[in-house]
Amino acid sequence: MDWVAGFLTLLSIWLVGRRERIGWGVSLLSQLPWFWVIWSKEAWGLIPLQMGLCVLALYNWFTWRGEEDG
Repeated sequence: MDWVAGFLTLLSIWLVGRRERIGWGVSLLSQLPWFWVIWSKEAWGLIPLQMGLCVLALYNWFTWRGEEDG
């Protein structure tokens, strides 16, 4: 699952770099496998990071404008 989480994270960064708004949605989606990794490996210290990334992805999804939006 950590490979899936890593792939989705890299994909989201690539999409945002291409000014694709969907990148923020992929970023939010990528948090789900990360939470599973945190739970399964008991890496509780990563929870604040993941929650912060969720908040940022949601905020940017609603406020960020790519080139197609003008």
